[in-house]
This record gives sequence, C-alpha cells and structure tokens, in this order.
Amino acid sequence: MNKKLIFKQYHSQTQDEIIEEFKSHYNYYKENDDLENQSKEHKEKYLKLCEKFLRKLETLNLPKLTDDWWCYCYLLKNDSIDLSLSFCSEIKVEDNEITEETFNDEYILLSVKCNYLSVSEYAKLYNVTDVTVRQWIRRGKIRSAKKQGRDWIIPDIADKPRRGFEAVTYFWKNLSKELIEKIPFLDGYNALLILQNEDNKRLFDVILSNDEMELRKKIQINNIEREKLELELISSGMVNIEPFKIFHT
Repeated sequence: MNKKLIFKQYHSQTQDEIIEEFKSHYNYYKENDDLENQSKEHKEKYLKLCEKFLRKLETLNLPKLTDDWWCYCYLLKNDSIDLSLSFCSEIKVEDNEITEETFNDEYILLSVKCNYLSVSEYAKLYNVTDVTVRQWIRRGKIRSAKKQGRDWIIPDIADKPRRGFEAVTYFWKNLSKELIEKIPFLDGYNALLILQNEDNKRLFDVILSNDEMELRKKIQINNIEREKLELELISSGMVNIEPFKIFHT
C-alpha cells in the first residue's frame, strides 16, 4: 500500500470522519475507569469539555479535503481541545503502519477552553487546603496554572498531582529579557526537557534544544534549582507545556 493511501486511512479529511474519531476518543475515555490513574473529579471535568467540543464541532461546516496531505486533527491541550487543519510534509511507513510524520503547517479552526478555578475552588474540589495547592504550584506539580495578579488560576481539567516527579517539556517562541537575566542558560533555546536523573534521584537532567538552529545542550540541576526553574517558566505566561496529545486517527 502506498503512503498516500495509508495517510488517508489513518487521517480525517471530512467533517464526518473527524466527528467519528472524536466520538471514539470520548467513548474510550468514558468507558475506562482507570485511565492513566486519573481521578474521578478530573474525568468528570474532562468529559464535560469533550461534550462541549463535540457540540461545537458538529455545528461547523468543514469542507472535504482534496489535497492528499492535509487532514483534520484534534489536539488535547492543558486547558483546551482544539481542532486544526494540518499539512503533513513528511511521513515514514513500515509494514503499512505510520512510524513517523511531520506537520509543518497548522491552522486552528476551533478551540474550546475549559473553565478555570481559583486556588480555593481547586482546593475544595480535591479536599485539600489552599496552602497545599500553592505548594503544588511552587514545586512544579500543577504546571498548567496561570498567574492572575498576585494569585493563581488553574484549569479545571488539571488533575490532582500524583506522588513523585513527572518528566515535562516546556517550549516557547520568545522569553522576556527579565527571565533570561534570571536564568541565563535559557538564552538561544526554545524548548527544554526535564528528567529525573536515573542514578541520583536528587538531581535532574535538563536538556535544552533549538531545532531550528540545531542546538542542543544538557545541564544538571538539583531539586531546589528545578523548582525555581519551573516556577519562573510557569509564572512567565510565555511557555507551553508538553505532554499534550495530537490525534488524527
């Protein structure tokens, strides 16, 4: 089977196809009670966001795509579900399965945001204190929180943090001069991955990268430095966070 046929088989090119894909995701999530150890509170909020997205999606008038390499995708982000029109510039196939693909152009056609909660509202949802929630944010446990004045707001689909450290990727287009002055090693890069060191759990490996300039650097920091780094990035309002998931099959 050639690449074009495989691409069409695994990607949506009509409104009906993307609706069916998203319904499949919604039903899978709804019917699984222990998906990635997510809490019932998170599941309830996320399903409501899915239902809102589906209602909006069904009201659109999406044309059938005639170009072989364009497709409709839905993206699951930290505070929204988005529908995009995306162009695949490169695809690798093995045994009639897509193993790698690159999307260069992406146009957001629909973005459905979740609700935001105050620190007190989030604390009440998970039966903890306001102080605990602020500690979670300071320690990089709720990375999708946003600064609002002197306090924080949190997406209602942000799940209660689990024990232990979870690897994360931050990426950005631009950072402020003030942030670069505070954390000079960010200069010249547009993404970083934080991993817990396998040999010493008290240390963290930070892998900085800039794919456009083919730059890459690895540094090592302790937990206090890691918490400060994450808090500065989150507070800046200038970064996006992975993992987020892109779906088109």
